[in-house]
Amino acid sequence: MNKRLLLAACLWLIAAVSTSWGQAQPQRLLFAIRGFGSSTNPAPTQALTFINLSTGEVRDSVAAIGPIANVIRVRNNRLYIVNSGANFNGTANSLQIINIADIVNNVNPLPITTVRIPDGRNPYDLIFLNDNKAYITNFLDSTITIFNAANNTLSGSIRIVPGQQNGFIANNKLYVSRSVNQRTFVPDSTVFVINTAVDTVLRQIRVRPNPQEIKPDLQGRLHVVCTGFFSARSPDSLGFVSVINPATDQVVGTLAVGGNPSGVVINSQGIGILSNGTRYNTSTLALVTPPAVGGTLGFGDTLFVVRTTPGGNRRLVLFNARTLDSLTQIQLGSTQPYLSLTPVTLRPDGVASTERSTERPTRFELAQNYPNPFNPSTIIAYTLPVASEVSLKVFDILGREVATLVSGRQAAGRYQVPFTATGLSSGMYFYRLQAGSFVETKKMMLVK
Repeated sequence: MNKRLLLAACLWLIAAVSTSWGQAQPQRLLFAIRGFGSSTNPAPTQALTFINLSTGEVRDSVAAIGPIANVIRVRNNRLYIVNSGANFNGTANSLQIINIADIVNNVNPLPITTVRIPDGRNPYDLIFLNDNKAYITNFLDSTITIFNAANNTLSGSIRIVPGQQNGFIANNKLYVSRSVNQRTFVPDSTVFVINTAVDTVLRQIRVRPNPQEIKPDLQGRLHVVCTGFFSARSPDSLGFVSVINPATDQVVGTLAVGGNPSGVVINSQGIGILSNGTRYNTSTLALVTPPAVGGTLGFGDTLFVVRTTPGGNRRLVLFNARTLDSLTQIQLGSTQPYLSLTPVTLRPDGVASTERSTERPTRFELAQNYPNPFNPSTIIAYTLPVASEVSLKVFDILGREVATLVSGRQAAGRYQVPFTATGLSSGMYFYRLQAGSFVETKKMMLVK
């Protein structure tokens, strides 16, 4: 038999075995908060939106949430929705907890566990230390709330100051941004560091005004997005990124970025894409051109942008975070805004993970590409539990190699690699990951 035909047959057999379970493949999901909510109505006025990126299915309202839902977090195969309450004084505060499998399987009525949070706290973010313990930041209260996820109870608090917003765990420490003095509404410039072993404040780190989201770069340094002032009275109105070394808790770099950003996506090349579209090199802290689309959210090598159609409805556009190429578009069902877009990978065994997780992978894994079918670009994701010599290649139906996407040694971690089928015809293709002794092949469909 011709060697090329033999290779094609082997690729087909390997891919067929790896996908022989049909629907028992990992699913790429996206959840969002639809609508801003009401500051005066304590009833849930927002909706949880579900999008299956693997199939294109959209369910615009799977549950009522709110009254003012801030963020969605993922842990223990569940969604945790942080509700800040109404009336600007933190009434009707809660966590809403929903099993992801129940949403995917369209269970009706959808079971929702609600954990009440005392009035006056105005919870903002939820940061997990592990499966059983998490921290809730509070904008109006002078404490951080400790949440026991094993029994869904509030188990303690850490005294700090009001005005808390986002948080991040690194080196067994909790970093919390304080964006504003809650009493004067003047932007603050502080990141608090909490010792998670004893739940006490270790120190305060001075950054630029109005710190918001905190994200790690590929070197483990923390990038604090500082929105700055919204008036031209100060140079700090431009917005900054402050970089913290978590080993020393010292600010090791600052970059003026402009445009009052509030969040950042850091791709696998180490390029930061801010919510206002500004791009920068996270290693050198140098600006990069061209900018990305403004209003960008995302994780890893995928950007999510919600745009308004001529008819007033919203459309979700996925972009490659490395090349800025458009990957796919999905029509949404409402004229309302979509917030806190949260991607989730759901394995066939029901285990859910999100790219926001900072835990080290425990096994080799090659994910199904998404979107699939695709035209002309798609994303291939994989995980490495240990440093490995990695080869990621694409073959056509005859077993001919058409692209080498990765070739070289990579550290342990999660990776997302874009593939653009420029010059290729429609049809089935195979992609094969080899990392040390681990080898896996999957198939994908190009439809032009």
